[in-house]
Amino acid sequence: MANLTRSAKSSGDLDYVRSLVLQHHPRSRGREHNCDAPLRDARAQLVAQAIAVFTQYNASRQSDRLSPLDSKVVPGILMNGTSPTFFKIPVIERLSTHVRHGTYPPTPTIVTFCFPPVLQLPNRPSDGMKPLKVRLDILQCYEAFKTVIGI
Repeated sequence: MANLTRSAKSSGDLDYVRSLVLQHHPRSRGREHNCDAPLRDARAQLVAQAIAVFTQYNASRQSDRLSPLDSKVVPGILMNGTSPTFFKIPVIERLSTHVRHGTYPPTPTIVTFCFPPVLQLPNRPSDGMKPLKVRLDILQCYEAFKTVIGI
């Protein structure tokens, strides 16, 4: 797990703070390889990190005597081996409050994601990003994601 925050203050405001949450899910070997449960757990951890980033961001704003945000979209990347999945995680103050109190929020949170359209080759997990075409497709997706999240 990693949480990256790049900040740039502009006019004494923190409106230009960029956050990106990362979660690494190592590929399993053997029987667990086809099990989707560990991957679901990694996705849940990524969303939990996004909520933590939102809470920390609002705490920083309040310490700078700025009003907290009601919502923020936190970008995230889940690495499954060498394959990334890109996420846009919307976090609202009510969701953060429900998580903090251990209660179930009444409205669902819709998380959007995208994974690179690489060919599912038989040796894909073991080849990683060795095939040049796969590497090119994945790097193009990183560039597109930067545009989507405004970096």
